[in-house]
Amino acid sequence: MEKRVDSLEGRLRDLQQRINAVEDKTLARFEPVLAKIEALTAEIDRIDAKPAMIAEGEASFSTAPIERAVMRLSERLGRVEQTVLPGSRRGRGFFSRLFRRG
Repeated sequence: MEKRVDSLEGRLRDLQQRINAVEDKTLARFEPVLAKIEALTAEIDRIDAKPAMIAEGEASFSTAPIERAVMRLSERLGRVEQTVLPGSRRGRGFFSRLFRRG
């Protein structure tokens, strides 16, 4: 019985050494990948922080210039339509005629 226990302990030590060697090899393989994952995570965190900075006033975006340009184009189109299509009913614009509404 004592020989069996000694033999079993020896096998367990060998198995433990193999497991340790495999773990070391695995960690060595994954260290570059883990470093890249950490770098990407830091970059994502930095990017995620940008909208918060924008909201705090670092930069602001307004649609007002675009809205004004669309209004000017709409008014200009209305004037062109009145000149080109003088007989068309008032209030029927290009899009209403295009889609047969109004």
